[in-house]
Parts: sequence; C-alpha cells; structure tokens
Amino acid sequence: MNGLVFHQEENTSNSRDIDRRYYRNFRFQRHIHGNPELLYVIEGEIDVTVDECTETVSAGQMCMILPWQIHSFYTRDFSRTIVLVVAHSYMDDFLNSMRGYYGQTQVFRPEPAIQELFMQYLFTGPFPDPYIIASVLLGLCHCFTVQCPILPCEDSRRAPALYDAFNYISAHYKEPLTLGSVAAELGYSYYYLSHIFKSYAGMGFNRFCNMRRVAEAEHLLRNTDRSVTDIALESGFSNTRSFNRAFLDVMHMPPLRYREQYSSVEGGERISIDEGEVQNIERDFHPEPISNRL
Repeated sequence: MNGLVFHQEENTSNSRDIDRRYYRNFRFQRHIHGNPELLYVIEGEIDVTVDECTETVSAGQMCMILPWQIHSFYTRDFSRTIVLVVAHSYMDDFLNSMRGYYGQTQVFRPEPAIQELFMQYLFTGPFPDPYIIASVLLGLCHCFTVQCPILPCEDSRRAPALYDAFNYISAHYKEPLTLGSVAAELGYSYYYLSHIFKSYAGMGFNRFCNMRRVAEAEHLLRNTDRSVTDIALESGFSNTRSFNRAFLDVMHMPPLRYREQYSSVEGGERISIDEGEVQNIERDFHPEPISNRL
C-alpha cells in the first residue's frame, strides 16, 4: 500500500443521512471513510480498487464498499454511475455481521426484483421514508453476501495494522484511548502504529479518534434534545471543552450552531444532482412497476 490515503470526512457520519450523486467518467483518489458506500454503473464500466485489489464494474453491476476500506475509482473510457453513501443506521445488522470479514470480490449484480426496487426508490426522485430505504439497502446486502464469498480479515489483502486500528477505534471510541494502549492491545509497536496513521491515514491517532467521536455527537445533536454536556460524555469526550474544540476542528462550526442548522432537516437528506443529467437518466431508465406486470 503506497501513497497517502485521503480521509473523506463528510462520508464519516453517524447521522441518518443518505447521500446520492451521479457522475460521468467518475474518478476519485485513494480514500477512506466510515460509512458504507454503494456504486451502481448505469452505462460503460469503471475500475474500482478496494484494499489494493482492482475489479471492473460493468453496466448493471454494483460495488459494495465497507466502512474503512481504502478505495479509489477510475474510468478509463466512459462511465455513468450513481454513488450512494449511507449512514450505519440503515444497515446496522449487516455491518455488524461483517465486522472481521470482507468480500473476496466487491462486485455483484442485484437480483431483478431487488434491482427494480432500487431503481424505483433510490435511483432518482425524492427518497421515501427510512423504512423503505433500509429495506432496499438490506436487499442489496443480501445480493452481496450471496454472490461475494465472505472471508475473515486475517486472510484479507488489507494492511493489517491500519484496519486493526480503525476497527478497534470504531468499537471502543467511547472509552479513553491512547496510541500506546491501542498499540499494546493490538500487538503493534507505538512508533509503527504512529507511522501508519501519519503516512497512510494522513492524520494523527488523536484526530482520528476525535473524528469518530464527533460523528456520534453529530447524530445525537441532530436527532435528540440532549444537552451538549450529555452528548459530549456519551460520545467519548472527557469534558465539554475538549468536545467543543474537536467538533469545531472537524465540522468547522460549534455544536449548538450545528444543531440549529441541521436538526430540523427531515430525514437528513443530502443530494447532489446535475438536473439535466437526472432528466436523461430518468428518460433512459424508467422501470415498469411490479404491479403493472401482475
């Protein structure tokens, strides 16, 4: 694994968001984030590299990116794609079952009935209620687990130290953590683990821990009326002062301003769409409802 890995902060969130974007000739550098991601190829093909293994995703296929997998996208000739980044809350059971495992291949083809639901509810137009979103996503998770052999991470192509640390922090971020204690728990030297974070994750250990805690705080600020002090402690911070400082560093605004700005957003929907492109997509891909064929 060579070169710096970019951490895509906006895709590391515990809030109930689903982010949908359309791309033509999609390319993106090696990066990581804490939320699962699904890529669907509408037309053409795209090379997706996950944990240093490159696969080609063709029209009608999907690629599943699990949390904290290093991945990149590269279109050689032409592609039109849709990318969904979703909060953990939509796929909790699936993600919990995948802890310590990975797909030998990341690429799968949705079953016809599930693909139709995906096209109807998540492909274009306003998002439906969260229960329908979760149902369609879990149907896609089913296709992934059926078609992609699931292997334990010790047999994986991943860089063990980096992913061991990511997974440990994700499971224990509410506890007091130090680089020394995590290194000892995982069996790595302090200096080696420090080097891994700075060289590959592009940040120090403490900032990475704080980003995971801020993701939890973001969810609580948006979805509860709990006090900032309670949220700080629940998210793993020792006091409100350190919480406020970390939140400002990651989100570029104080916690209370964040709550005022985002807590009223129904469903947390965030969509970046080129309207002309969406009109073309809707014209080319307009699935016939199941009821019309019964």
